[in-house]
Amino acid sequence: MVRDNRLSEYQAPPPPRTEIRIETRTTVIIRTSAGGVRRAFCDRCCGETADIPMQNAALIFSAVEAELELLQAAGELHQTSLGGLCGTSLAQRFNKDVREIEG
Repeated sequence: MVRDNRLSEYQAPPPPRTEIRIETRTTVIIRTSAGGVRRAFCDRCCGETADIPMQNAALIFSAVEAELELLQAAGELHQTSLGGLCGTSLAQRFNKDVREIEG
């Protein structure tokens, strides 16, 4: 008896693939005293931004100051006209929104 191998060679197409992507974004809220957040000009962003001292940035973004210094040297973080770190570049680098609230 001769067997038909055509059916045994048939392979069903793979089932449709579903890709689920979850993106999250964290918002950092900087609460300040009545004086508010220092604002300064960032040459790289071409605009006014929050001027955040290195020590504060390390606390706010859970980073080590040495890491922030390396990122600044690599051009990923900007320095403002007042000498602090640019809030805009920090928010972009750490993928977080930054909100400033007085009180």
